[in-house]
Amino acid sequence: MKEENLKLNKESKKMMYLLKRNKNSTEQSVCYDKRLTGYKNKVLIDGMCNQYYGKFAGDTCKNKENFCIMCCDFHIGALFKEKRLRCKEKCNRVISK
Repeated sequence: MKEENLKLNKESKKMMYLLKRNKNSTEQSVCYDKRLTGYKNKVLIDGMCNQYYGKFAGDTCKNKENFCIMCCDFHIGALFKEKRLRCKEKCNRVISK
């Protein structure tokens, strides 16, 4: 019985590790693409926000203060805090130019 529990415990840890590893972030470079410089390309921004969050939450995303946060959160997720912070910094630099 104890051996079986150890085996199951080991298998469950392996599954959790694989889930975390497979929860890789998608390509976040779109959040700091050069086309977003100065936050002037409204067509691109509207398209991205509507694609990621739909019609209703897309309006919040289109706000300049929220765009980087929402874009990076969408592409990176909650597991990768440092990647999210770097993405937001890069995005803010591009948008504020």
